[in-house]
Amino acid sequence: MRISQLTFLLLPTLLVAASAAYAVERGNSDAGRDLVNRSCISCHAASGTPTQTDAAPPLSFLARDNKQRSAFVRGWLMDPHPPMPGIMLSRQQISDIVAYLETLSVARGDVRQGEQFAKAVCSQCHGVAKGQARSPNRAAPSFSDIAASPGLTATAIRVWLQSPHPTMPNIGLSDEAKDNVVAYLLSLKAR
Repeated sequence: MRISQLTFLLLPTLLVAASAAYAVERGNSDAGRDLVNRSCISCHAASGTPTQTDAAPPLSFLARDNKQRSAFVRGWLMDPHPPMPGIMLSRQQISDIVAYLETLSVARGDVRQGEQFAKAVCSQCHGVAKGQARSPNRAAPSFSDIAASPGLTATAIRVWLQSPHPTMPNIGLSDEAKDNVVAYLLSLKAR
Protein backbone atom coordinates (compact mmCIF):
# COMPACT_ATOMS: atom_id res chain seq x y z
CA MET A 1 0.00 0.00 0.00
CA ARG A 2 2.82 2.42 0.78
CA ILE A 3 4.44 1.97 -2.62
CA SER A 4 1.24 2.90 -4.41
CA GLN A 5 0.79 5.95 -2.17
CA LEU A 6 4.39 7.00 -2.79
CA THR A 7 3.91 6.51 -6.53
CA PHE A 8 0.71 8.55 -6.40
CA LEU A 9 2.58 11.38 -4.66
CA LEU A 10 5.71 11.27 -6.82
CA LEU A 11 4.08 10.85 -10.23
CA PRO A 12 2.85 14.47 -10.53
CA THR A 13 6.28 15.75 -9.44
CA LEU A 14 8.02 13.59 -12.03
CA LEU A 15 5.64 14.73 -14.78
CA VAL A 16 6.26 18.40 -13.95
CA ALA A 17 10.03 17.84 -13.91
CA ALA A 18 9.92 15.92 -17.20
CA SER A 19 7.85 18.61 -18.91
CA ALA A 20 10.24 21.31 -17.64
CA ALA A 21 13.21 19.35 -19.02
CA TYR A 22 11.40 18.93 -22.34
CA ALA A 23 10.72 22.67 -22.50
CA VAL A 24 14.42 23.37 -21.99
CA GLU A 25 15.39 20.92 -24.73
CA ARG A 26 12.83 22.31 -27.20
CA GLY A 27 14.50 25.67 -27.41
CA ASN A 28 13.30 29.15 -28.21
CA SER A 29 13.88 30.17 -31.83
CA ASP A 30 13.80 33.91 -30.99
CA ALA A 31 16.50 33.48 -28.35
CA GLY A 32 18.44 31.33 -30.84
CA ARG A 33 18.19 34.03 -33.52
CA ASP A 34 19.48 36.66 -31.07
CA LEU A 35 22.38 34.42 -30.05
CA VAL A 36 23.27 33.60 -33.66
CA ASN A 37 23.13 37.29 -34.64
CA ARG A 38 25.37 38.25 -31.71
CA SER A 39 27.88 35.42 -31.93
CA CYS A 40 27.76 33.42 -35.17
CA ILE A 41 27.15 35.84 -38.05
CA SER A 42 30.72 37.13 -37.90
CA CYS A 43 31.79 33.79 -39.44
CA HIS A 44 28.64 32.08 -40.75
CA ALA A 45 26.79 33.92 -43.49
CA ALA A 46 23.12 34.54 -42.96
CA SER A 47 20.81 33.06 -45.57
CA GLY A 48 21.06 34.82 -48.90
CA THR A 49 24.39 36.54 -48.22
CA PRO A 50 27.92 35.59 -49.25
CA THR A 51 30.06 33.53 -46.94
CA GLN A 52 31.73 35.54 -44.18
CA THR A 53 34.87 33.41 -43.81
CA ASP A 54 36.44 30.75 -45.96
CA ALA A 55 35.88 27.85 -43.59
CA ALA A 56 32.47 28.64 -42.07
CA PRO A 57 29.48 27.24 -43.95
CA PRO A 58 26.49 29.53 -44.37
CA LEU A 59 23.55 29.12 -42.02
CA SER A 60 21.46 27.66 -44.85
CA PHE A 61 23.77 24.62 -44.90
CA LEU A 62 23.59 24.25 -41.14
CA ALA A 63 19.81 24.53 -41.41
CA ARG A 64 19.75 21.68 -43.95
CA ASP A 65 21.92 19.48 -41.76
CA ASN A 66 19.85 20.38 -38.71
CA LYS A 67 16.63 19.37 -40.43
CA GLN A 68 18.13 16.08 -41.59
CA ARG A 69 20.19 15.25 -38.48
CA SER A 70 19.79 17.70 -35.62
CA ALA A 71 22.05 15.51 -33.48
CA PHE A 72 24.96 16.45 -35.77
CA VAL A 73 24.52 20.19 -35.21
CA ARG A 74 23.77 19.73 -31.51
CA GLY A 75 26.89 17.55 -31.10
CA TRP A 76 29.06 20.06 -32.93
CA LEU A 77 27.84 22.91 -30.72
CA MET A 78 28.50 20.84 -27.61
CA ASP A 79 32.08 20.13 -28.68
CA PRO A 80 33.21 22.56 -31.42
CA HIS A 81 36.34 21.68 -33.40
CA PRO A 82 38.76 24.03 -35.14
CA PRO A 83 38.46 26.21 -37.09
CA MET A 84 35.39 27.04 -34.99
CA PRO A 85 36.39 28.68 -31.72
CA GLY A 86 35.78 26.68 -28.57
CA ILE A 87 32.73 28.50 -27.30
CA MET A 88 30.90 27.45 -24.18
CA LEU A 89 27.15 27.15 -24.69
CA SER A 90 24.59 25.94 -22.20
CA ARG A 91 22.19 23.17 -23.19
CA GLN A 92 19.44 25.76 -23.37
CA GLN A 93 21.49 27.97 -25.73
CA ILE A 94 22.22 24.97 -27.95
CA SER A 95 18.52 24.09 -28.00
CA ASP A 96 17.71 27.71 -28.85
CA ILE A 97 20.16 27.71 -31.78
CA VAL A 98 18.80 24.38 -33.04
CA ALA A 99 15.25 25.78 -32.79
CA TYR A 100 16.31 28.86 -34.76
CA LEU A 101 17.95 26.74 -37.47
CA GLU A 102 14.61 24.93 -37.84
CA THR A 103 13.05 28.23 -38.97
CA LEU A 104 15.57 28.92 -41.75
CA SER A 105 15.26 27.92 -45.37
CA VAL A 106 17.83 25.39 -46.47
CA ALA A 107 20.40 25.59 -49.24
CA ARG A 108 19.11 23.62 -52.15
CA GLY A 109 21.36 23.37 -55.15
CA ASP A 110 20.57 21.72 -58.46
CA VAL A 111 21.56 18.06 -58.68
CA ARG A 112 21.79 18.04 -62.49
CA GLN A 113 23.93 21.15 -62.64
CA GLY A 114 26.13 19.71 -59.88
CA GLU A 115 26.57 16.52 -61.87
CA GLN A 116 27.41 18.48 -65.04
CA PHE A 117 29.95 20.58 -63.16
CA ALA A 118 31.49 17.49 -61.56
CA LYS A 119 31.81 15.77 -64.94
CA ALA A 120 33.39 18.88 -66.51
CA VAL A 121 35.76 19.84 -63.68
CA CYS A 122 36.08 17.17 -60.99
CA SER A 123 36.27 14.10 -63.26
CA GLN A 124 39.92 14.82 -64.05
CA CYS A 125 40.73 13.35 -60.63
CA HIS A 126 37.51 11.85 -59.20
CA GLY A 127 35.15 9.20 -60.47
CA VAL A 128 32.00 11.32 -60.51
CA ALA A 129 29.35 9.17 -62.21
CA LYS A 130 26.85 7.41 -59.99
CA GLY A 131 28.22 4.00 -59.06
CA GLN A 132 31.68 4.73 -60.52
CA ALA A 133 34.01 3.13 -58.00
CA ARG A 134 37.37 4.09 -59.52
CA SER A 135 38.84 7.52 -59.99
CA PRO A 136 41.36 8.51 -62.67
CA ASN A 137 43.65 9.66 -59.86
CA ARG A 138 44.08 6.76 -57.45
CA ALA A 139 44.61 9.18 -54.53
CA ALA A 140 41.25 10.87 -55.15
CA PRO A 141 38.16 9.10 -53.84
CA SER A 142 35.23 8.61 -56.16
CA PHE A 143 32.11 10.66 -55.52
CA SER A 144 30.32 7.40 -54.66
CA ASP A 145 32.93 6.68 -51.97
CA ILE A 146 32.63 10.23 -50.64
CA ALA A 147 28.83 9.92 -50.53
CA ALA A 148 29.17 6.66 -48.58
CA SER A 149 31.30 8.32 -45.89
CA PRO A 150 29.65 8.01 -42.48
CA GLY A 151 28.33 11.31 -41.22
CA LEU A 152 28.55 13.09 -44.56
CA THR A 153 26.54 16.30 -44.40
CA ALA A 154 26.01 19.37 -46.54
CA THR A 155 28.06 21.34 -44.04
CA ALA A 156 30.98 18.91 -44.19
CA ILE A 157 31.06 19.02 -47.99
CA ARG A 158 30.76 22.81 -48.02
CA VAL A 159 33.66 23.19 -45.56
CA TRP A 160 35.78 20.83 -47.68
CA LEU A 161 35.02 22.81 -50.85
CA GLN A 162 35.78 26.12 -49.13
CA SER A 163 39.09 25.00 -47.67
CA PRO A 164 40.39 22.09 -49.76
CA HIS A 165 43.35 20.06 -48.62
CA PRO A 166 46.80 20.36 -50.25
CA THR A 167 46.20 17.46 -52.64
CA MET A 168 43.05 19.12 -54.00
CA PRO A 169 43.35 22.24 -56.14
CA ASN A 170 41.53 25.36 -55.00
CA ILE A 171 39.02 25.64 -57.81
CA GLY A 172 37.38 28.82 -56.52
CA LEU A 173 33.76 27.72 -56.83
CA SER A 174 30.93 30.22 -56.65
CA ASP A 175 28.37 29.71 -53.88
CA GLU A 176 25.88 28.47 -56.48
CA ALA A 177 28.36 25.93 -57.86
CA LYS A 178 29.12 24.73 -54.31
CA ASP A 179 25.39 24.33 -53.64
CA ASN A 180 25.04 22.31 -56.84
CA VAL A 181 28.02 20.04 -56.13
CA VAL A 182 26.78 19.48 -52.58
CA ALA A 183 23.31 18.61 -53.91
CA TYR A 184 24.83 16.14 -56.38
CA LEU A 185 27.05 14.48 -53.77
CA LEU A 186 24.14 14.15 -51.34
CA SER A 187 22.01 12.64 -54.12
CA LEU A 188 24.54 9.80 -54.33
CA LYS A 189 24.08 8.85 -50.66
CA ALA A 190 22.32 5.56 -50.12
CA ARG A 191 18.97 6.27 -48.51
